[in-house]
Amino acid sequence: MSYSSSPVMLAGYPCRILRTSQKSTTLRVDSDGTLRIRTNRRISNQQLERFVRAHEDWIRQAREKAGTAAQQPLENTIRLLGEPWEIRTGSLCRGEGWLQVPAGEEDVRRRQLVLLVQEITREKCQQRLAYFAPLLGLAVPPFSIGRSNSQWGCCRKNGALRFSWKILLLGERELDYLVVHELCHLREFNHSARFWALVETLIPDWKTVAQQMKEAALSPAFQVWRPY
Repeated sequence: MSYSSSPVMLAGYPCRILRTSQKSTTLRVDSDGTLRIRTNRRISNQQLERFVRAHEDWIRQAREKAGTAAQQPLENTIRLLGEPWEIRTGSLCRGEGWLQVPAGEEDVRRRQLVLLVQEITREKCQQRLAYFAPLLGLAVPPFSIGRSNSQWGCCRKNGALRFSWKILLLGERELDYLVVHELCHLREFNHSARFWALVETLIPDWKTVAQQMKEAALSPAFQVWRPY
């Protein structure tokens, strides 16, 4: 599944649409101001246009922030899992504790940096899945890395997991909680008392960690990466 290759104009905004079986409609803003809308395949463009108009205040603010982030120069470091990683200029590559992206427009450099961080996210998630899955009596499930702002992760009915690369902007404990949370959905596909009891067997302080994640999502350090 992928977003439409050509933007559709809805309420005066360029939109790329992905229709799936999900029940809700979600919205995000790319750094170029394009809206990405994920919705149920039965929802018409007319219905989506009403949805966009109902969220115009949020969209204007998000587009303004996206433009600011795209123009803001990269700093010399980025914190991943609580540790500072040096950002260098040169051919696209990475090493222990450093990431290197070519010189150029700041928006392009940020996108290239995200590609490197996504690779690291995939490696870290693989490691934590390999550790926690057996503790729950599970095999390591298939998973992918995305860039959602609305969800740190999700578990699909087919057993595949998905994690946002932005979890690396937080710490090791938050990553562990996210991995355990989604793995537990393979045992309890809900948020029942049994589900949370299962989470608590591996992350006893999960309530504290979950609250810290909510607060972190509102921090300036996270907000600057929302468009990516």
